[in-house]
Parts: sequence; structure tokens; C-alpha cells
Amino acid sequence: MEAIRVRAQANKDVIADGATIDDYEVGLVVPAIENGTLNRSAALLMQAGFNSRKAAIQAVSSTNATFTNSRQFKRWLTSNEVFNLAIRFDWPTPETSTLWWKFVEEYQPASESTWNLVSEYIPVVWLSEYIPQPGSFVKIINHATGRTQVLRSDGEKVGLLQLRYDLIKTGIYYSVIAGNIDYLDVKFWGAGNDPFKDSNS
Repeated sequence: MEAIRVRAQANKDVIADGATIDDYEVGLVVPAIENGTLNRSAALLMQAGFNSRKAAIQAVSSTNATFTNSRQFKRWLTSNEVFNLAIRFDWPTPETSTLWWKFVEEYQPASESTWNLVSEYIPVVWLSEYIPQPGSFVKIINHATGRTQVLRSDGEKVGLLQLRYDLIKTGIYYSVIAGNIDYLDVKFWGAGNDPFKDSNS
């Protein structure tokens, strides 16, 4: 779902009546599915590592929290209001007070990184039985050893890149067979400095 969203943004795909995906609120879809709530602040709290959905919703509701990014979340988490509620040892709920303090103790904030879109045309060698079609989506992946592999949508290996790339895990790669089928048009959306770095360099 994130790959579809990023691709639609990068290509400025028209959805209907001239509208693009930027005209819709889609940033909550994946957190809502992962965490079981449409409350953005509660979803962010659970993504940060707090493992009780009911208590996360109670925590943000009782403080009228409306944070939508990591900076706002950290400001809320370290606020006097949250501290004063937590030291009563019955918040967010009596059953989850201990869980809350364990979360606060172990919480490690994510780095303040700005995500960018980076594109690259990468040479590919296809397996002899595979007939590549320009515009088809494929996936690039690394196994324990060897060159970076190319998989088609059903997960079957259909080719190899000419090198092994250090694929960054904190971002999204999406790959399309280019008009020149000897290349992949690969885009990376994330915070890595060099998302197409050769592992031998």
C-alpha cells in the first residue's frame, strides 16, 4: 500500500476528475490497518512501541493529543501533563501503568530524517526463460550472498542485477522494467544517503 501511494505521488497519477493522490488523506491508511485505530495520534504511539491499543487510545484521548509526526509526539511524551498523569500510577489505565513506564524507559526516538525520492536506471540480466515486458513491476531483494535478485509479482526469480546493492531497509524501493528492457527504472523513497550503493564500494 505504501509503494502504491509513493508511486502515485512520484508519477502524479490522476485518480478522478483531475485529482491526484495528494488531494486525499492517505497517510493514515497503513497505520490504521497495522494498529486497529483511525486515531492518528494513538497509531503513532503504538508504532513507537506502546503495545496496548486500548491504553494508547485512552492516553491520547485523555490529553486531547493531536500529534501527527515524531517531533510533536516527543513533545507530547515529555510534557508536564503526561508526566503528572503517569506518576499517579493509574494512567493510561490502572492495568497498563506499568506497561507505560516500561515503554517510556525503553523508548528510543527515531532519527529526524527527511525522506527524499531518488531514481536510478540499473542494468539487469534476465533469466533465459523470462520475457520482460516494459512497464511491468518487479521487486529487488538480497539474499545471504550473491548479486541482488529481481523477482516478479508472484515472488519468482526472473533476473539479477549486475551488482549486489546495499538495499536500505528504512525506505521503499519500487522497480519497473524500463523501455530499454536491459534496465530497471528503480525509485527509492526514504532517508538513506546512497540507496543505490554497491556493497563492494
